Amino acid sequence: MPRQRRILLVGDAANPNVQRWVRHCVSVGYETYLLTCATEGPEILGVHRLDGPGWAWLPGPLTYLFSVPRLRRTVREIAPDIVHAHYGGGYGVMGALSGSSTLVISLWGSDVLVSPADSRVRSALLRWMLRQAVAVCVNSRHLAQAAAAYTALPIHLTYFGVEPLFYTHHAGERAPGESLRLATVKTFTPNSGIDTLLSAMRRVKDAGVAVSLVAVGPDPGGRAEAMTREMDLGDSVRFVGLSPPATVAEVMRSSDVYVQPTSFAEGFGIAVLEAQACWLPAIVSNVGGLVEAVDPTSGTVVPPRDPDALAAAIIRWANDRQGLQDARRPARAFAEGFRWEKVAPAMDAVYDTINRPVGAPKGPGSA
Repeated sequence: MPRQRRILLVGDAANPNVQRWVRHCVSVGYETYLLTCATEGPEILGVHRLDGPGWAWLPGPLTYLFSVPRLRRTVREIAPDIVHAHYGGGYGVMGALSGSSTLVISLWGSDVLVSPADSRVRSALLRWMLRQAVAVCVNSRHLAQAAAAYTALPIHLTYFGVEPLFYTHHAGERAPGESLRLATVKTFTPNSGIDTLLSAMRRVKDAGVAVSLVAVGPDPGGRAEAMTREMDLGDSVRFVGLSPPATVAEVMRSSDVYVQPTSFAEGFGIAVLEAQACWLPAIVSNVGGLVEAVDPTSGTVVPPRDPDALAAAIIRWANDRQGLQDARRPARAFAEGFRWEKVAPAMDAVYDTINRPVGAPKGPGSA
């Protein structure tokens, strides 16, 4: 009887997307290992977690490089059928140096959209990294087009997918006279477009339309909160910080419209799909893979860095209560196509195309 497929994932154990892929591997019966440089992240039942050296005082790039010997030893000892590196940065470099002949690399967004464009060195590094792989995965058609500039390998579309907990009921419409309730989920860097959103809200309020916002995610340096105070929006915006999925889902189901006004680069938009699963129509900027993530019937696409266009879109939803209610059903229907259990098997199909080298050593417990 052949042994179960053995997968060694290399990625950030604290990242929810890595956690989803790890849980998927366990759920389909793979013998699952995770090697990570992260010091945080939940223990996942059925996973053999292998931590890197744990030298937190090292600069980021050195942490990855100093973890390579541990990774190479692990590859020799367990003889994984597949080594899968998540993110084409430090973990991608680790995967490329792992010595595995069955390396899969998943590109997530900025690793192919931003870093290589900013530096010739990083561009060359990405090309080298992908030459060591036998398969390249991305989570949007937009990323597939960008990745094609760096590799001749076929590029596989493997969406992250939406967790079941987001497919919940909506908490109900706002009462007459109440503010239109907006939600956004992002790390509030300049690329998030939070400045555009706050400026749009200021215009909406100046037009006499009541609006409020719950902003979920880290706010590095308190920049977004400072802008909120400067624009006199403190009574209309609530920042809740980095939150677990259950909290994000609760914020979304208690809102009316989701907004993601990214400024420059976006690989996809998993939070946009999560919001639509919670019955929210979405307003997004015309940036990167966001357009793929929004329902063309209920969604609204506006130019990036255009607070006037964003304000007009918000006001339209605020003034059309029936239209807003009618938009909920197509938004939810669109999100149904991205349920985790529907999209995750695409990764299994990628693994199925990769054969374990004949004569590879067997790890502990092999038949």
